Amino acid sequence: MQKENYYSKHIPLPQDLRQLLLQAPAIANKQKRERSFWLLTVCFFLALNIGMYVHYDKQQDEATAASYEYLTQTYQYP
Repeated sequence: MQKENYYSKHIPLPQDLRQLLLQAPAIANKQKRERSFWLLTVCFFLALNIGMYVHYDKQQDEATAASYEYLTQTYQYP
């Protein structure tokens, strides 16, 4: 039985390998910019969502306090 040596197989190289290797840093930088853009977008919307929740919660507390104050100030006991 003949043993196969996978490391000695001839691997065909692309004709434009030099050009692809020269373009690799530009492609990596483009991917980093895209990843940074999407990360900033997600962080922005997360902060916006938290801010809107805090504002809504504060508004609810103020409405509850105003209604309690209205009911306690205007109610006349018999």
